Amino acid sequence: MTKQAIAPSQLSADQAVGLTVAQYLQAATITRTKVSDVLGCSRVNASKKVAGKVGWSIEEIYTLAEFFGLDTTDLLPKKDDTGSWLPAPFNPAFLSRGIGKTPSPLDRNEDGVWRARQDSNLQPSDP
Repeated sequence: MTKQAIAPSQLSADQAVGLTVAQYLQAATITRTKVSDVLGCSRVNASKKVAGKVGWSIEEIYTLAEFFGLDTTDLLPKKDDTGSWLPAPFNPAFLSRGIGKTPSPLDRNEDGVWRARQDSNLQPSDP
């Protein structure tokens, strides 16, 4: 019996947005019920959106970006050279804005990368 290579999955734009939104929900411990409240849709429809089975409207993306305290580009996917859509990079700084249950001291460095700020009490495990 020979093994066949598994082709990389091709994500649709809706699936990529759903994966991005799912990251923010998990990081902030926000339920899909809250998403349905924010978007004004049923919980089932919100779950299908996060799963990438139902499309996202621009208005919904703007609404969620405002809810999370993010720029819309933090939710929008990018297309790779194979034609697949890639989820937007995770921006953990939104946790410090009081959205999640555990605020995080994260900030954007001068090079544009999101990293934890260094405090004056560095530990051996700090990067």
